[in-house]
Amino acid sequence: MSKKFMLKKVFVFCLIGIMVFGLAACGQKNDKKASSDKSSVASEPQKKSSGGNIGKFETTDLENNKVTQDIFKENDLTLVNLLSSTCNPCMEEVPHLAELSNEYKDKKVGVLGVNIDMDSKGNPDEDSKKALLKILGKKKNNMKVIFMDQNLISNLMKKTEAIPYTFFVDKNGNIVGEEYLGDRSKEDWAKIIDKELKNISKK
Repeated sequence: MSKKFMLKKVFVFCLIGIMVFGLAACGQKNDKKASSDKSSVASEPQKKSSGGNIGKFETTDLENNKVTQDIFKENDLTLVNLLSSTCNPCMEEVPHLAELSNEYKDKKVGVLGVNIDMDSKGNPDEDSKKALLKILGKKKNNMKVIFMDQNLISNLMKKTEAIPYTFFVDKNGNIVGEEYLGDRSKEDWAKIIDKELKNISKK
């Protein structure tokens, strides 16, 4: 069953011009009201992609390496997953996505996590870094996790009110295929990736 982590606050414009945002959980496993109000999305897409380009950005990954939109040029297709270390479904899904990043590497499919956790000054949250590195550091994988910059906040946070939230980007930075709300099993994601990969190969 799919679980969703709702964002009550999307982002806040700080006086110094830095975009940051807070979030609060109302979709935790023990929240019966949330689970009754928000039914399972199973393995169905949230909606058809609105398309467009993900745009330019410059941010850092968990190890403080610089990352830009050029990362999409490394693969024909990239799965992009919005997540938070305070979101249980997100964290349960990360190991599966990391494994898939290895299994699909030779098929030119990348996996990119976008961590929405920021501190009050709009900087990457250090506790969140540690939590994700603890999971991803257990085994070698090709999944990269980055933090948001102002452009990513503007372009991505308007697309959804809940996480985990996943979509696909081609090597030119274009958003393609379908968008998915909620977590999936590794097997479900493999089927979805195969479908999205097949679709872009037809173009």
